[in-house]
Amino acid sequence: MASKDYEDLLESFMNNSQQVYNEDRDNQKKKGDSLPSSYSVNDNSKKKKSKAKPKKEKKEQKSEPKKSAPKKEKTPAANFFGKVGKVLLALIMILGVVTVVCASVIGIYGYSVVHGDAVFDLDKEKFSQNQTSFLYGYKDAKKKNMVEIARLHGEENRVWINLEDINEKLPQAFISVEDERFEKHHGVDWKRVGGVILVSRNSGQGGSTITQQLIKNLTDANDVTFVRKFNEILSALNIEKHYKKKEIIEAYLNTIYLSHGCYGVKTAAETYFGKDVEDLNIAECACLAGITQYPSKYDPLVHPDNNRDRQLWILKKMKELGYITNREYNEAVDYEMVFTNSKNYKGSQVKEDKKVTKDKEKVYSYYTDYVIEEVITDLQKMGYSAKKAKNMIYGGGLKIYCAVDFDVQSAIEDVYVNYRRMPDETVQGACVVMNYKGRILGIVGGCGKKKANRVLNRDQTSFGLQPCI
Repeated sequence: MASKDYEDLLESFMNNSQQVYNEDRDNQKKKGDSLPSSYSVNDNSKKKKSKAKPKKEKKEQKSEPKKSAPKKEKTPAANFFGKVGKVLLALIMILGVVTVVCASVIGIYGYSVVHGDAVFDLDKEKFSQNQTSFLYGYKDAKKKNMVEIARLHGEENRVWINLEDINEKLPQAFISVEDERFEKHHGVDWKRVGGVILVSRNSGQGGSTITQQLIKNLTDANDVTFVRKFNEILSALNIEKHYKKKEIIEAYLNTIYLSHGCYGVKTAAETYFGKDVEDLNIAECACLAGITQYPSKYDPLVHPDNNRDRQLWILKKMKELGYITNREYNEAVDYEMVFTNSKNYKGSQVKEDKKVTKDKEKVYSYYTDYVIEEVITDLQKMGYSAKKAKNMIYGGGLKIYCAVDFDVQSAIEDVYVNYRRMPDETVQGACVVMNYKGRILGIVGGCGKKKANRVLNRDQTSFGLQPCI
């Protein structure tokens, strides 16, 4: 009896357990949760295996089209643009390398110029204008008896004057109109350069500082090129490193061109006012400063009205910058300008050197004129500008030796000056005598008395006179 009850109980337990297991498994499937490890997963694994096979088939199906799909060929246009792109990329790379190299070279060159030795010797420029050049010849063929033919100086109206001998208002007037930040910059006013680029009319001022203008005066270079401007900037920075502001403004005032053949403020003061430069008043200082920008337009003897407008603008600028008081400004504006061509001009107040005047009035021979022209030409071939070469002739202290034969020169001058064996004085002619070595022994450029130096001779010969300097 007992065993029968036990068997019934066991059978009931087993039936209930299977039922509970099946219900629990169905609930887990509905929830999607993973089954406990104790549950049987044989059915699931079979399903997974059966599902895995289709995946492999899908992979195989996907891979098969890739292998069998033909490659797309590039069109001719695509090939062309691809090649062009490669060429452009190569050019850009080459251009970049070249730019870096050029920038490095320019930088090294600029640094060497700016920080190198002084590009100009202002002391030499100062004294070279006061040194007489000499022209020599020999009386005999053995070149033993040397004779002085001529002393050459001061053909240009130019005399150097020290800054301490100039009215202080004169440099202030030039600074006001030409370079108001002169005392602050180091040769180049970058702010002003930018202003000129952005605004075409920059308060009547250009982009060049007084230091840069001094470089132009010394080199006589006015060509509008990037190379010249670049070298001018480097030279200005170099000058500022080697000289003080006072030395620079002094050199500028003595080399600036002020119309009527006047180089420098001293000769300009004498030409326009008949005064020494130290005796100029504020109104006259502003008048001279006004000539600088356009000498032909603002020449007070030729265009007094133009110069007056410019003068008033400079006086106003001087007052704004604090160089003159309001009272001085009013007095200068009200001052009646008296020029050397004015009706109420009372004559020159300048003390002249009689010796210098006499030398200037001396008329040289045709031979001397020809030597001067040839030396100027030779100096230009050596790299000097025409202006610099001319300055060296008339103030550089040169000693020039020529091949003149005094007897020959005297003989042909006697014939042509006095019209020897000529029908009348309307006849004109010229004469050049050379030896067998090609050296010119004598030359005359026209008939009659020679009345001026370096005039346009009627003799247009081009023989190779080669003086020895």
